[in-house]
Amino acid sequence: MRKRIAVIGAGIAGATAARALHERGHSVVVFDKGRGPGGRASTRTEGSWVFDHGAQYFTAKDPRFQAQVNKWRERGVVAEWGAGIYSYDGTLQRAGSNTMRYVGVPGMSSLSRDLLEGLDCRFGTEVKVLPDADQVIVTLPPEQAAALTGVSLEHAMQPVWCVMLGFAQAVNELGGVFVNEGALSWIARNSSKPGRPPHETWVLHATAAWSAAHLDAGDIVTPLFDETQRVLGCALPAPAFAKAHRWRYARPDRSVGLLTYRQGDIHFAGDWLAGGRVEGAFLSGLAAAEQI
Repeated sequence: MRKRIAVIGAGIAGATAARALHERGHSVVVFDKGRGPGGRASTRTEGSWVFDHGAQYFTAKDPRFQAQVNKWRERGVVAEWGAGIYSYDGTLQRAGSNTMRYVGVPGMSSLSRDLLEGLDCRFGTEVKVLPDADQVIVTLPPEQAAALTGVSLEHAMQPVWCVMLGFAQAVNELGGVFVNEGALSWIARNSSKPGRPPHETWVLHATAAWSAAHLDAGDIVTPLFDETQRVLGCALPAPAFAKAHRWRYARPDRSVGLLTYRQGDIHFAGDWLAGGRVEGAFLSGLAAAEQI
């Protein structure tokens, strides 16, 4: 039975659900207030500078997601990120994990863009009332989803400040650093990822606690740039480009233990239900589609 389905949000969860339902013969329309797909797995362009300023990479453990990753790899949509990954606990050391990390090519938004190819997508459209449809899938953060639908969702997302840096020359050869003390949680040499432009670009993510304490601070770049130099134990050149971006709803505050949640004809999906990872967002969107 062909149904009219509205999907709100063009991130990984929404794009996965939309693709699965479209392939099953349903009429699907995707709405997103952004200018393009990706959600928090998106790519930011600032002039000649390009950054993955949200999700940095992803892993694949579930066989269903691994099958999708294999398809992406065959078509050049994703590639393995093999650059050196380090950790910092007061000292900087090479991370010993054998985890295979993937990234979208040429940016993280390639994942959602590929899933949504050929579908009816309405970008630049903020949904303030539920669309007229047989079923609706809402992939917004729980705070926004609850406000839109009137359904009580007792979950929350934590904020994260991101700083994007561009340098006029190469700085070093590292790939990324997991930071386990201080204001930062992550440092990435974004330009070390495959398929990126030849410009030296870095992305810094603050911890959720630091971000919440500085949610409305005027200067975010300076303290996080200084913290990066402290972690790396060296002075960095002055950036040719620097900009901060606030992710107000970045990370789930706790594990929910569900892939999808249903209230009548409204289905909720998103990484906040599934551990806050790209794989979790994919599995959540797939579960919502299968539920319909």
